[in-house]
Amino acid sequence: MIKVVSKVTGRSDPNFRLRRTLSYLSTTIQCITEPNLQHELYPLLMSALLKKPVVSLFNKSTKLMEIEKEIWDSAICSLKMMDGNFARENPKLMELYNVVLSQTSYRKQQNLPFIFLVTALLDKGFVPSASVFLKIVQNEYPYENVFITRPILKALLRLQKNKSASMPDYILDLGTIEHLSCVLSRKGNSRELIGLWEYIQEIQNSGNPHYRPTIGLYENLARAFVSSKLKEDELVFSILTTMEDQGLQPSYIFLKGLSQAMRTRSTVSRLDKAGHILRNAHDAYRNSTDYESLGIRASTSALNTIISGYADLGLFEKAYSLYTSFADLNCDPDENTFIFMLDALYMNLSTALPSGYTYGNQNRDWVNSQEETADILVQEASYRGFQTGLLLEKYASILCVVGNVDKARNIVVDMVLDAEQNGQIPDITLDTFSCISLAYASSGDTERADEIKNLCLVSGFENLPPYVEQRICRLRSKTPQNV
Repeated sequence: MIKVVSKVTGRSDPNFRLRRTLSYLSTTIQCITEPNLQHELYPLLMSALLKKPVVSLFNKSTKLMEIEKEIWDSAICSLKMMDGNFARENPKLMELYNVVLSQTSYRKQQNLPFIFLVTALLDKGFVPSASVFLKIVQNEYPYENVFITRPILKALLRLQKNKSASMPDYILDLGTIEHLSCVLSRKGNSRELIGLWEYIQEIQNSGNPHYRPTIGLYENLARAFVSSKLKEDELVFSILTTMEDQGLQPSYIFLKGLSQAMRTRSTVSRLDKAGHILRNAHDAYRNSTDYESLGIRASTSALNTIISGYADLGLFEKAYSLYTSFADLNCDPDENTFIFMLDALYMNLSTALPSGYTYGNQNRDWVNSQEETADILVQEASYRGFQTGLLLEKYASILCVVGNVDKARNIVVDMVLDAEQNGQIPDITLDTFSCISLAYASSGDTERADEIKNLCLVSGFENLPPYVEQRICRLRSKTPQNV
């Protein structure tokens, strides 16, 4: 039987005869009652089919691939039925399986269950070398299938935890780890990501202090917690606190994504609850000296996440109430805080004011108060040293909504002139120019609209976005002088 297995690749008719031979061998091996002989034949057959001359043959035959997959499944099922000490009692048979596991390169994309074979062998006491196992992990890229990724992470953590001191670490590069975490976070698999976190800690504890989580890993873990069915907001805030403690500042886009996950279906109850979590955590933290037992505390990033959620819904009063509680919670607002507050103010104005509103219509006092609030926020941001293009973009949007476009224009003109005198490029976003230019075009002032467009060109942009250009052209055609 062994001779037959070893000569499978030598058949002259590589399709029909091989398919028939494989079916016969698979059935014969399954009928063998002696486990040692059975698991001497399985790896021999599997290894023979993984050799390079046969691979090109299998790539052209779906039926051959199906038969091979059945052989692997049968071997795995048979292994699961063996005694727990099977690998220790049969080291020579395990060497045959090790040869199979080391031949992953030729069959990357054929979906052979390498990782499930590893798991079955691990259960029986077999320990693959780090090089062999990590090769299997890398060949499962891009890790889109969670049913394969999950056992990979479990096996990885298990091998690293149980390895002897003389064995090398099972170290995956941080780029692969980050990619794995990204895939899992999109699907809300927070439990698997916790296993990944434990794996990183195991690597650190084994004498690799520089093997640290990246900002991408922190963000992916937070995304998994916020999008899981359990709605683990406490763990999200714990991650944000850890990031701040390590000097990592979460980005505007990342916090906005977290807030959007929290306000699913435009409800505010989860955002309100999140605020209560932070306040309660702060009270507990203030009355305790054991920080580790608390896990979370109020942080600037956590508060910004909730403010961003309120901002998307136009709930400025709720956002402002949380903003005024920063000092009480021992937090300092950062640039994102002011951007989200201006977002909230803009959404509140754009939903409250009718389309085509111009400065001077009804509710002028209320509109003036909103503009004054925006001025105060921008002044406070400037006082704290935050003067970025994104902040200006939000402020200009508010000025355009309330009809005070000239004020926005004057700020932009001054910034462009100052930068030009100093030989610099002004920190103004393209959306800022688009917003002001469209506001002028909507009011019929096409000359000012063209002026802003020219300022855009002077600031280093090639042009306004095409959709903005098209809309300005339509508005220009409707002006009285062109009708």
